[in-house]
Parts: sequence; C-alpha cells; structure tokens
Amino acid sequence: MERLKKKGLTEHHALFPSLGYGNETGFYTISNINRMKQNVEKEIGMEFRIKDLRASMTQVFVSMDSANLNDVSAQLRHDDVRTTQKSHASIEVERVGENLRRKHEGLDGLTPKTPLLDQESSMSSYA
Repeated sequence: MERLKKKGLTEHHALFPSLGYGNETGFYTISNINRMKQNVEKEIGMEFRIKDLRASMTQVFVSMDSANLNDVSAQLRHDDVRTTQKSHASIEVERVGENLRRKHEGLDGLTPKTPLLDQESSMSSYA
C-alpha cells in the first residue's frame, strides 16, 4: 500500500503492480519476474521454484485458520477441497518431521531412554 500511495494510487488491479518505467499494463513481464526471483535466490542462498510458493501459502493460510481451507482451495482452482486438504496434510507431516529432527539434534547425541516397566506392569508391550 505504501508503494501505491507514493505513486498517488489507492488501489490497483494487479496483486503486485509494476508501476515504473512507463509500464502501461501494470503487470510485470516474465523476464522481470525471473530477474527478481534470481535476485531473491542470490540473497537467500538457495534456488526455488515459483510453483513452490503455492504450497507455502496454502500452508500459511490454512495453518492460521482452518476456516480458510475453502477459500484457499477456490483460489488454487482445485476441483475438490480434498485436493487442498491432501497437500496441506503432506506439508504438515513434513513440518512435524522437521521439528522432531531439530529436537532430536538438540539432545547433543544423547539417546532418550524409555524406562522399562517391571514384570508386574499391566502394560504387556513392555518387558
């Protein structure tokens, strides 16, 4: 919004408007988007695919509030909300796995021990 205000605008039809260099359409060209992507990749030190951002934003919006699921599904143009749910669930599983990995690394090489229950225990899965 600040950028729009500086250009004397209050709104724009493009999500990320291109407002400079005599651009009359208001949209970035593919070459400009690729250049910006390369600059971001250089800055963060890793490459990514633009398509990966879809899954990331799905995760952000659905994790913020599960009520966003239908809206996100419609925005992604999924035929069925279950498609969105599946992709969200797989991302969630990856996130949980990464969190557990980090916690495990934080144990400084110590292996957590599960205390054995004595023979009189009612839990038969422990010996």
